[in-house]
Amino acid sequence: KVPSRPPMGDISMLPPLPSHFVGREVDMYEVLESLRVDDVVRVGGTGGSGKCTLLAAVAHYVIARPESFGINAVYWLPPPPDVYPEEDTCYGDLAQVMDLLVEAEDDIWDEDLYAECRERIMIELADQRSILVIDGRIFNTEAAGENLERFLSHLLNEVSVKIILLTAHEGSARTKRSRSEETMITMGPLSFKAAALLFGHSCPHA
Repeated sequence: KVPSRPPMGDISMLPPLPSHFVGREVDMYEVLESLRVDDVVRVGGTGGSGKCTLLAAVAHYVIARPESFGINAVYWLPPPPDVYPEEDTCYGDLAQVMDLLVEAEDDIWDEDLYAECRERIMIELADQRSILVIDGRIFNTEAAGENLERFLSHLLNEVSVKIILLTAHEGSARTKRSRSEETMITMGPLSFKAAALLFGHSCPHA
């Protein structure tokens, strides 16, 4: 089977960017620089601080510059609303694995469906250099979190992949049993100037 992949530069699988993106240039630079040297970048911060928007901007930036980053594909997980990965593709298998991990009530490593999806993913990613952007906040049970960490550690040990993991806060668990290096980035509130600019762009009467 020939591995399936989204076309290089395909942004249709990513969340759209807002019309105005200000005040997160330093955070974006930190994520991009961390990706160059580390396998896992965890991004945390308070609710509503714009973590998803920041990571969407990072994903769009990387896809637009494949030669600079040497990345074949960026997979956003779970898929954004209105994005439906095709079956029998790498993205489809990754999306199914995320569903299985979220719903897990115990260790599912040896379950047939999960093992089959996992094996296909390893084959499909073997000749790629990919980034997985994962919303870790949906893995809100102990079993789901542990299964996710084991899956990510397996990926990092077997294929060339970078992982950006969105977390609810700074105190999240580290990926275990892997050779990976990790960075934790915690987003603070927007500066007053950036908040004022964003308000001015959003309010036609300002």
